[in-house]
Amino acid sequence: ETYYAGTVSNNVYSAYPITQDGVPESLTVQSTNGGMVTSSPSGIYCPGQYCTVSFSDGTSVRLTATPSTGYQFTGWSGACSGTSTTCIVPMTSPETVSATFAPIPETLTVDITAGNGTVMSSPAGIACPGACATSFSYGSTVYLTATPAAGYVFTGWGGACVGTGVCTVTMGGPETVYASFSLPTFSVIATNPSQSTPLSLGHTMAYSIIVNPLYGFTGNVALSVEGLPAGVTASISPVFVSTPGRATLTLTAAYSNTTYIGTILFNVVGTGGSISNATNIYLTTRPLQYKGYCGVQ
Repeated sequence: ETYYAGTVSNNVYSAYPITQDGVPESLTVQSTNGGMVTSSPSGIYCPGQYCTVSFSDGTSVRLTATPSTGYQFTGWSGACSGTSTTCIVPMTSPETVSATFAPIPETLTVDITAGNGTVMSSPAGIACPGACATSFSYGSTVYLTATPAAGYVFTGWGGACVGTGVCTVTMGGPETVYASFSLPTFSVIATNPSQSTPLSLGHTMAYSIIVNPLYGFTGNVALSVEGLPAGVTASISPVFVSTPGRATLTLTAAYSNTTYIGTILFNVVGTGGSISNATNIYLTTRPLQYKGYCGVQ
């Protein structure tokens, strides 16, 4: 900053400029949320109570912008410009500098892994299938709602969400959410005896067949058997099971030299409307050593 002094000679006043070091000049920093601006020499620490500080005239002040977690520095204005995180301000007069920070965009991805339905977000951005990935600001909260297609039910979330209610995702980084839909269905389970228990020729073996509804299934399920080996027959009682329910499967191995000996996989199939599900059972048949049949028991 320039100051003036003067001399008097023969009653004539002459003025001349002088430079006076050390005269304080104020530096004001304006900063948005999402970061901190500090100075070297020290003094500026903004936002906070140290956003306006005086430095000696002629001092070069280095300002440094440091973004907070989840934010990025987007640039200077005023006495500084550009997007470098540092700027130099020569203090020859009062100066004002503005620093701008902005949230880092984080990507939210939705993957519909099974069935038919839609997933929508609030705030808007996700409309899946279709728009299944979009960016939201770091730290923002996104709500996802799953809507099953006609005839389907929503079976649950995976990834960043669990359960079947509205999914709430806080964007602390890239996130992935899985959504699953299903037609109403049922399970078929075989219990007792152990699949390691052999069936001897001329004998019977009984299984308990359990049918459980899944995802709102209602109605009857017809049971049948597929894949039995030669000489082994099956009977099911009852054939039609109201869910939830159970039936008894009885296998009979004929005492004959044409009956299959060994281990084989067969299926108990349940059919309800257009839906079919099955359970697999390993069966081992073995011979008996009597009635003239020579075998190993």
